[in-house]
Amino acid sequence: MAATDKACPARLKKGELRRLFEALSSYSQLSPLHEFMLRRNRRAIFLMLFAGLRISEVAAPRWRDVDLEGASLMVRQGKGGKDRCVPIHPILLGELHAAPSHYRSFAVAGGKDGHQLSPKSLAHIFEIWLPKRGLRISAHQLRHTFATELLKHKGDLRHIQELLGHESLETTQGYLAVDIEGLRSVVALLPHEW
Repeated sequence: MAATDKACPARLKKGELRRLFEALSSYSQLSPLHEFMLRRNRRAIFLMLFAGLRISEVAAPRWRDVDLEGASLMVRQGKGGKDRCVPIHPILLGELHAAPSHYRSFAVAGGKDGHQLSPKSLAHIFEIWLPKRGLRISAHQLRHTFATELLKHKGDLRHIQELLGHESLETTQGYLAVDIEGLRSVVALLPHEW
């Protein structure tokens, strides 16, 4: 591969998503602390997978930034210092509704005390928590999966750009440049005999 070539964006495949959802659904016999951590980690992961947030943006939202009735989330001071409002997918909305009301004072994906976690603390989900469950997934893969699935289901590139908080359309295009499965389906359109 030439030095200027980029590796394929790593979106999650169906099997990886299935294993991720299984890991995020194993509540049996958990201590209250471990159940809290599982629910918090679910919210953090779902914010990336169903809203396209960066890990730094997952650390920031407070419950006051969430409009459960209007199903929207205000992302404050995203990359470039810009605010944006993103719609909340029904799966993420269900997860947010499931959060106990006594945890809804401070950070959406915060610590047990309700305070905001740093992106570095949230990175432990991907460095320690998920690998303990046999999953090697990065935060950025969740964001890639969000964007790729939107494009695959006929999402408008400009809308995807806005949802991701990208300054330029070129950034979004580069982000989605190589969807090998999408390319494979296009190549499959060629005739089998010439």
